[in-house]
Amino acid sequence: MIVTFLVWHAISKLNDDTAEVAIQHLRASKAVEMIRTIEHADPHNPITLTADDRKGVVLVKGSKQAVQDAKGLLALFDVERVHVPIGLSIHSSIEKVDYAVTASILNQQEWTTSDSETGASVGISPRVNADGSVTLYIVLGMVKQEPELKMVYRIKRGEKHTFGLDSFQKINADSLPTLKEKEHMASDVEVTISIPK
Repeated sequence: MIVTFLVWHAISKLNDDTAEVAIQHLRASKAVEMIRTIEHADPHNPITLTADDRKGVVLVKGSKQAVQDAKGLLALFDVERVHVPIGLSIHSSIEKVDYAVTASILNQQEWTTSDSETGASVGISPRVNADGSVTLYIVLGMVKQEPELKMVYRIKRGEKHTFGLDSFQKINADSLPTLKEKEHMASDVEVTISIPK
């Protein structure tokens, strides 16, 4: 029985294949993280994945079929990420602030910013949908304060949406010890997020 196993193991090792897969659009180790579960998916068909970030390659070792499967999975994730233009404006009549910025954010990348004058903090992670619309994962809040509002918002190119942040300050004012600090919290901060055409 042991001899049979050793012979089978030796033959299977002879059938092992090795491939070096070039990764074009993301860090090689991130590509490996995305498909790492296939290493142990089939105990009779093991595979190893080794990333070399400097060379930008993933070394794949296993049976011919397992190597082909890994190459196919890597190709699914190794795609050029689209740049998503984001417009962001912050307005407050009380603070006398009104400005707009634009950013070009990679699809599924998180971008954050904060404004020291109004205290607003914004985090945006866009995902481009098949119909051309964009799903935004948004985190809105006030710097150094809780709670933050986390939401998912779907928007079409050319559209915009405004979020008021005064509710954050009303919630947080109750935890402040003095009336003076509570008065300082009064605000009318609005954050507008848009996707230009």
